[in-house]
Amino acid sequence: MADIQLELAVQRKEGQNAPVKKSESPKPAAQKSYSTANTNYGEQLYISPTSKMRVRLNSLTQSISNVTTGITMLQVTDGYLGEMESVLMRIRAHAVRAATGTQTNEDRQKIQVHVSQLIDEIDRVASQAEFDYQKLFLGNLGRTSKSASMWIHIGPNMHARERIFIATMTASSLNLRKEHGQIFSVSTLMSANDVIGVADDAFHRVSKQRADIQAYIERFQFARDGLKNEIYLLQTGINEIQNLPQAEKILKKIMNPTK
Repeated sequence: MADIQLELAVQRKEGQNAPVKKSESPKPAAQKSYSTANTNYGEQLYISPTSKMRVRLNSLTQSISNVTTGITMLQVTDGYLGEMESVLMRIRAHAVRAATGTQTNEDRQKIQVHVSQLIDEIDRVASQAEFDYQKLFLGNLGRTSKSASMWIHIGPNMHARERIFIATMTASSLNLRKEHGQIFSVSTLMSANDVIGVADDAFHRVSKQRADIQAYIERFQFARDGLKNEIYLLQTGINEIQNLPQAEKILKKIMNPTK
């Protein structure tokens, strides 16, 4: 009996001295949240630069579309102005013909028919010239116009725009018609001589507007080339960032900070 009690006492003592095996406790919620935050932060470090670059890339692409459309509109305008120049040269030629003394009054009356038709042609071009349903030569796009304007947004940022001005190009605005709409006459030597000067002034105004339009075109072409160059550089930068050989290793370290 004594031996049994002694053995039980020894077992109890050994049980007290034995190391207690600790069970693995689950990762605290706060630590888990911190690890998730590190993972998201790592993704942002890798994705954010290219995302911002892609936003600008899309804006630049749209800007190129805007500039290209603006250039097309200006080229259409230049074509109409070239037609007006041709008409004015014919009016001037008829006026020079009527201003010489070898022409009879009957001859001048026939010349007047041509001049009147050509002046009407100026008004026809001015009234029908349009781009995307916008009239070009009726004064809506002039510097003093308060009813409309033509802004071309040529960049990806706010206020990156330029305004195009196109003057009124009707026969009246070019002084080919008098105050009450009457056409200048070449029926006499003196009046025919006056029409030469009127045609010269009108031709000068049309040529000046055409020079302005061609200057706009040249400027926008340079702007478009600059946008294309920036797009190329941005796209190259995006590709280089995505293809960095160390990017994956760095990302893994950020996403798994405990390893």
